[in-house]
Amino acid sequence: MLFETPPAPRGQDTGFIRFDHVCKNFGDNRVLRDLSLDVRPGERLAVIGPSGSGKSTILRMLMTLEAPTSGAVYVDGAPVWPEAGLRTRQDKLRQRLIRAKVGFVFQHFNLFPHMTALENVSVAPRTVMGLSKGDARQRAMEHLDMVGMSQKSDAYPGQLSGGQQQRVAIARALATSPAIMLLDEITSALDPELVGEVLNVVRTVAQNTSTTMLIVTHEMSFAREVADRVAFFDQGAVVEIGQPQTVLSDPREERTRTFLKAVLSH
Repeated sequence: MLFETPPAPRGQDTGFIRFDHVCKNFGDNRVLRDLSLDVRPGERLAVIGPSGSGKSTILRMLMTLEAPTSGAVYVDGAPVWPEAGLRTRQDKLRQRLIRAKVGFVFQHFNLFPHMTALENVSVAPRTVMGLSKGDARQRAMEHLDMVGMSQKSDAYPGQLSGGQQQRVAIARALATSPAIMLLDEITSALDPELVGEVLNVVRTVAQNTSTTMLIVTHEMSFAREVADRVAFFDQGAVVEIGQPQTVLSDPREERTRTFLKAVLSH
C-alpha cells in the first residue's frame, strides 16, 4: 500500500481508486448521483460522456480540489475524502500525501508563463520530492526528452505551440513519478493538426509505465486504442462501463448508442 492507514470499510480495498456512493451538488445542481466506481491498479480508464455529466468532477475530487457532498473517495485503501469529511489532522495529512502521488494534465496547459519549459517541469521535483536544484533539473530534462521537448527546454510557454505546451504539461505531471495520472480533455484546446502529437505522447506513456490513468476524452478512436475500459457518464452516473470494443462498438444501453452516434457523426 502507498499509505499507512486503517483498512477501508466495506471492501474498499478492491479498487486502487474507489468512489463509494459519491454525490456532488453545486447549489441545486446535482453533478454526481450516488456514484460507485472502481479503478484497478495500473488500469487505463477512459471516461466519455456529454458536457456536464460529472467527468471532470471525479478528477477534481482525486486532485483534492472538490469535496463530495456525500460518500467517500479512496486511493489504495486510504480515504482521500472520508465519509465524515476531513475531521482530524491525520485526515488532512493523508490527503496531502495522496495528492503528492497524483499527476494532473489540464485542458489549458496551466504552465507558469514566467518560467521556461525546464523550470516548469523541475518545480514539482524540488517542492514535492525535495530534490536539489541540480537533480530536479536533470530529472526534468529526462522527462522533457520523454515527450520530445528537450530541444525546447529554454523556451517560455508563449514561445511554444499549444501542442508543445501540452507536452511540457505532461512531462511536468510525470516528473514526480505519480501513481495516478489524470488527463482532462487534454486535446480540447488544441488546433486539430496538433491533436495527434499530444495523443502520441500519451500513447507512449501508457505503453511504457504502470501508472494508473483516468482519461476524460472526446477522442473515441484514442479511447479505443489506449484504454483498458471505457466508462460512459451521463447525468452524474455511470450508464455503461466495459471493454472499449464493447462500449464503443456494441453498447448495451440506448443512451450510450445515442451519444456515440452524435459524436461520431461530426
